[in-house]
Amino acid sequence: MEKYKDILRYLNIGMSQNEISKILKTSRNTVRKVKIATEAIGLEWTEVSKMTISELESTLFPEVQNSNDELQTKPDCEMMLKKLQRKGVTRKLLWEEYADEVKSAGKIPLQYSQFCNYFNSYLKINKAMMHFEHKVAERIEVDWCGAVVPMIDSLTDETSKADVFVATLPYSQYSYCEVMSDMKKENWITAHVHMLELFGGSTSIIYPDNLKTGVIRLQKKKLF
Repeated sequence: MEKYKDILRYLNIGMSQNEISKILKTSRNTVRKVKIATEAIGLEWTEVSKMTISELESTLFPEVQNSNDELQTKPDCEMMLKKLQRKGVTRKLLWEEYADEVKSAGKIPLQYSQFCNYFNSYLKINKAMMHFEHKVAERIEVDWCGAVVPMIDSLTDETSKADVFVATLPYSQYSYCEVMSDMKKENWITAHVHMLELFGGSTSIIYPDNLKTGVIRLQKKKLF
């Protein structure tokens, strides 16, 4: 479908699904379907931009032929799950390694999207998704929680509004919270200092959401 590429182009620049649906005059279900399929296989815009319409469609929504299915070699999901715990290992790297091995044996490898779908099914069946999604000490996720809370001055009993800074280590779900008088840069930095003191160090990545205090310019590697 010709609009798939346009949908991904607009998603890449941060437009909402409703906006894209109106601009392209296509259903929101189509936009949502393309978004979910792209997220599932971790497809980047740099890759999408080089694809033809037919290549993109077959990558997002492959149709496995019965005649080929018998010849296709399935990946070893248990081994892949172990490898994914290592730093720097991605699904794309595992697929490339798997595809090379299968082709060397004279057989047909799964396409990348089929490979990811097969692995996702394995994770759901074995309830291993949480072990796969996050790696130990890889990153800290930081944000303002969004809810405004009351803050009472212990000397004057005056009540004012305050914001809550939240930081989480995704693998362990260990979190740090701090109430701040506002969301300005000074408090943002102070909260990070206190967070790192409590955690006893830092990860290689501190990952903020798309908030004005922490992000000067949005520059995404992936589509979403």
